[in-house]
Amino acid sequence: MTDDTRTGYDRVAGEYASRFIDELSYKPYDRHLLNFFAGQVKERGVVCDIGTGPGQIVRYLHQQGADAMGIDLSDNRGGTGAEVTHLDSFFDKPVSIDFTFLHTAEVRGYLEAAGFSHTLTTERAPYEQEHASQRGYILAQNII
Repeated sequence: MTDDTRTGYDRVAGEYASRFIDELSYKPYDRHLLNFFAGQVKERGVVCDIGTGPGQIVRYLHQQGADAMGIDLSDNRGGTGAEVTHLDSFFDKPVSIDFTFLHTAEVRGYLEAAGFSHTLTTERAPYEQEHASQRGYILAQNII
């Protein structure tokens, strides 16, 4: 990750968290998927939300009884099929951040190459409050 990206995220972290921490309140499809997921992983070990942001997904999974953790600020920049959007301003603060939107099939390929077995893939259109991009959800597992 570049210093510009890290600095940009640091500048907007508080505003980002305040705007997105309760986003699941207007996402019934996402809550349905997370409820299903939590039911599948209860008492099976720790699950990880990669790119967790302010942790709203981890919090929700904990509320559903899952043992969840989150990590953020990945150095992974995405592959050739990715759509990249660059921002010089985010929440009215100067930044230099690239957002990478990956296609679901590409992410499935990465997971399979890393030894994960695929269980479920689903996609949805964006909600009115979201950036206008397709949303993909992949349930995969790698039992160690």
